Order: sequence, then structure tokens, then C-alpha cells
Amino acid sequence: MKLKCENMSEGTTALTIMFRFFAGDMPVRGPAMHDFKNGKALAGLKRNDEAWDLLSQVKDMKVTIGVELWEVAYEAPGPEEVPHLNAAMAMKVSQELKIHYDLTKEAERGQLPDGICSLTQLWTEMVSTSLRKLELPDYVAFCEARGLPREWLGKDGSVEHMKLENVLHLATEIEALGSSC
Repeated sequence: MKLKCENMSEGTTALTIMFRFFAGDMPVRGPAMHDFKNGKALAGLKRNDEAWDLLSQVKDMKVTIGVELWEVAYEAPGPEEVPHLNAAMAMKVSQELKIHYDLTKEAERGQLPDGICSLTQLWTEMVSTSLRKLELPDYVAFCEARGLPREWLGKDGSVEHMKLENVLHLATEIEALGSSC
């Protein structure tokens, strides 16, 4: 199975997608990550995950197949479009962090997506990308204000000295921030 990007909105600056495929009751395969903006229009899994025995999955003359997608890269809005932090965005980012944590835990038992050298690279890139959606002027100041170690994040929202186990705590703090907006 392959994932194909046939069209991008004008002005798209980034389009990196994490995905995994499923078929019938076979184990889910992936995740894999692909940059559709700077790469090819087709993306797939590693070669040893490409072959599927779909005939064994036929039930009542049908086979259920599908794909789960997660946006990894974020297209930053222009200066005139930058919204103030709002509850909905904080809740969305909090949920994304929880998903990134779960995906990383699943990846510990399987293969890494193409282009990813380590689990640390996988989750730090996903978490950093999600955090930047908050568009905070200073993420270190955010950590200090919430009583979190300032070393966790860089001023720009990049993950610095944080461990995977801290991601759920950070998600909870962001959720609390959203509730107070």
C-alpha cells in the first residue's frame, strides 16, 4: 500500500505526515514518516512491510483496509494570522502530545519510520512541532511559569532536555493552561 499526495494548497511551506496502514485483523504496520513537500508524491512502509496477504483477510467477499495519518510538520501562519493562545488550541496540542507519547511507545516494539534514526529523534520532532502551534513568545518562560524545569524546552519550543516520560506531564500543564483561558 502507498500513500499519495496529489495536491497541495498554494503557499504550503511544510507537509510532513506520519502514517500507518491496517488490513483486516492483521497487525497494524508502521508508523512511517514522509515529507510530501520536499520528497516524492508517493510514500510507503519499509520493504519488509510492503507485502500484504489480503486474501487471508477476506470476510463476506470484502477486505477492510485503511490508513491512520498524523500531521508532523506545521505550516506556520503569517504574522497577520497569528491568533492569541486559546483554549481550543491548547487542548489540541495537549491531545497531540498524548498521541505522540503513545506512538513512541508503540514504536519501541517495532521499526522506526524511514528517515528517523532514533526513538528520541522521533518523539522530540513530533512534540516540538506540536508545541510550536501554541505560538508562545518564549517556551522557557512558559516552563518557569508552570513550575516545569526550564531546561525541558528551548525558547523556540524545541525539546531540549526533556525525557519521554515527561511528555504526559507537559500535556497536562498545557491542558490546564487551556482550561484557564
